[in-house]
Amino acid sequence: MQKDDVEKLVNLDAIVYQPEYLVDQEITQKRLETNPYTDICIKHGADLVGYVTLVPISAEIAEKIKRGTSNEAETEGSVLPYRKMGWYQAYLSSIVVDKRKYPAIRAKHLFLLLQEHLRQMRKRGYFIDVIYAIAASVAGRKTLQRMKFAEVGPNIFVFSTRKQGMEWIPRKPEFALTDVLLPVAALRQRMRMPSDFAIMSITEWYWDTDT
Repeated sequence: MQKDDVEKLVNLDAIVYQPEYLVDQEITQKRLETNPYTDICIKHGADLVGYVTLVPISAEIAEKIKRGTSNEAETEGSVLPYRKMGWYQAYLSSIVVDKRKYPAIRAKHLFLLLQEHLRQMRKRGYFIDVIYAIAASVAGRKTLQRMKFAEVGPNIFVFSTRKQGMEWIPRKPEFALTDVLLPVAALRQRMRMPSDFAIMSITEWYWDTDT
């Protein structure tokens, strides 16, 4: 992820989240340097459409999240690198979409990317055991509930992949995020409009884009 992309990520955060949930660009940059496999981002041209941030955390940070004594800067600043194969706990730090420009993109589309990310991680020998999340808004709470996260404290949610699996959204072979961006007329004509379709395509970033 390039420096200007990190800036876009932080700027989009500032639009979506309340100040207490914001993390500055320096911490975000340091997190990505420590562990480049924490963010799955979607771009449409030069635009940052949205992203998911899943941060591996220590048992100490996990306990603070469960007790409600954690803060975003400490959690993201304490990110663990994936050095050893095995099981990890993780914090679902962000699920963000630029709704001003891309109102058709839903949280479920990002969860689809997240579950594919977890599959790719398992192929590399890194297993996410428990995912913690904090509902920062009413919409966030409803999304976590729909995705079967259990509320273990006020606005604090937990999901166990060992018990519940890794599939939030049934996979559809023909599903493509480009479909939700294109007008219906363009979708019907896309086989006859390859150049237009290419212009509207989305780049999905998994990790450091070299994967």
